[in-house]
Amino acid sequence: MREDVRCPNSRPTAGQSAGAQGVWVTRTVKTSAERQQELVEIALRLFLEKGYEATTISEVIAATGLSKGAFYHHFAAKEDLLEAIAVRIVDDSLSQIDAVLNDRGLNAFERLDAYFAHASSWKSGDGQRVVLAFARIFRPDNLLLYHRLHLAVMKKIAPVLGRIIAEGVADQVFDTPDAETAAELLVLLNASTHDLMARLVVAKTLAERNAAADALDRRLLMVGIAADRLLGLPDGSVRFAVPGFAQDLARLLPALEDKGEAHNIVPLMRS
Repeated sequence: MREDVRCPNSRPTAGQSAGAQGVWVTRTVKTSAERQQELVEIALRLFLEKGYEATTISEVIAATGLSKGAFYHHFAAKEDLLEAIAVRIVDDSLSQIDAVLNDRGLNAFERLDAYFAHASSWKSGDGQRVVLAFARIFRPDNLLLYHRLHLAVMKKIAPVLGRIIAEGVADQVFDTPDAETAAELLVLLNASTHDLMARLVVAKTLAERNAAADALDRRLLMVGIAADRLLGLPDGSVRFAVPGFAQDLARLLPALEDKGEAHNIVPLMRS
């Protein structure tokens, strides 16, 4: 939104008109939603760079150039900002894959498989910086951010998966007595990799990274088998990640850090 404002004691330049008490100029005024989005994106960048615990509200306010009053108009506390970040990340993730999840040309298994495959589509370009940002969520100083993100996934994504599973049961693609609970358990199975992801992210040596990556790949394989049995599928049907995902991640993260990508994180959220 744009509005005309008068700047006292200013001389007009080309395209400006002089008034009795100054110059009329045009400035961009952001809507409340736009300002809130800006706050969320800046806060996420700071949390990923410094950690949630180490980032203060004052630093977020300074980075935006807003007054304290303007900040607290949108968020009453740091925890409210954290909640908004988690919800926004999950909403964006859903929007990126919404067309596939609702594609009636695919059966229930194909749509579920597409959801899990989505997390592995970061092999090059901006995707590498996105995965660096995602990996930073697993650092110990971002544990609260991860927890809020998990709650948002359970609230927003589990119901979507539940509907797909229910359709699969009706079409005899899946065999499970409770689609809603099965979906929640899939989310919990995915969350069971948190400790190993965190171990990989904080690994300091090549040996530590390789050991953590091997453990994570084995965990992902077993999580997939557990999901298969939960849905009544043959072992090896559901893949929470492509084979070798963790080993690829172990090679990618140090390279990105060395190139300084930590200071050029692409937001997880899209406008």
